[in-house]
Amino acid sequence: MLKCNYAWMQPILDVKYTNSAVKFMEKYYDLKYLMEVSEGDNSFCHTMISYFVENTPAVLENLSAKIRAQDWLEVRQIAHKLKPQLIYMGISSIQDEVELIEQYSRTSTNLEQIPPMADKSIKCCLLAIGQLKEELKNFEG
Repeated sequence: MLKCNYAWMQPILDVKYTNSAVKFMEKYYDLKYLMEVSEGDNSFCHTMISYFVENTPAVLENLSAKIRAQDWLEVRQIAHKLKPQLIYMGISSIQDEVELIEQYSRTSTNLEQIPPMADKSIKCCLLAIGQLKEELKNFEG
């Protein structure tokens, strides 16, 4: 089970998604691009999804902490590194927000807009992670 230091993140990560539940809920990811670049290599897909599921919660915690500390250089760097992961996992609903977080933190403009955009992005990523944990079963040998 994934653990977060921030209590508000943990309930989202703890949600159990079953195959039947995932079929009826909005998917927060789309693995079409990952399947394309992997040329259907299930092992590669499993590795990429596992990496995202295991490492992204810590990245999101760090992003939240750096925003609270108003460390805009670090916020920019975290957002910049997060963008390709979102592309691979097909989490398109927040790609624009993450791009703006990077842009605003780089230019020190619209800084007041960063926290709500980050909150939305973090929640969406955590929901996608919960669903991707279930999706991993489709890529296991």
